[in-house]
Amino acid sequence: MAIKKKIRDPRALHEETMIIFLKLIASLKRKLTLQEFVEKVQLKYPMSRLLRIQNTINHLKKDTYIRLERNTYPRLTEKGEVYLESITQKQKTHWDKRFRIILFDSIQTTNNNSVYIRAKIKEYGFIPLVRGAWVYPYMCAAFITFLDLEYKLEGRLMCLITQDTDNMAPTRKHFRLR
Repeated sequence: MAIKKKIRDPRALHEETMIIFLKLIASLKRKLTLQEFVEKVQLKYPMSRLLRIQNTINHLKKDTYIRLERNTYPRLTEKGEVYLESITQKQKTHWDKRFRIILFDSIQTTNNNSVYIRAKIKEYGFIPLVRGAWVYPYMCAAFITFLDLEYKLEGRLMCLITQDTDNMAPTRKHFRLR
């Protein structure tokens, strides 16, 4: 019997650390140099190694979540703000009696990232409704925008918002709603 290997997006290398860094950069009250920022991270998280911090910063720059203003001061880009917003939006759990349905069925992307896109959708909390359709009961507009920016889908991912009906009873039961 073969062991099924978990598919992992190579961009999710240091995802937890990335989120911490993005939140720290967003919360900066004044401009800090990159060196001051690294020192602040080491003070706040003393167990973090310098190499991991530098790798995470390079990863964030490469994926354009942050940019260095005048090659010194880290700042969030639009993509970084959208990603951070999608993470905080996921944490809000108030249900407005509507379901969000993403239509996505093996879209041939430029880099053929459909496996990673499906994994991200599932990781966010969506469940499959039918083939190519995923459903989620909470607000997720920032997540849709993030997917569009991250995987360069250029609007080929469709999101529908529907009212709750009796047909959605199994979905409500799965998400423990009502």
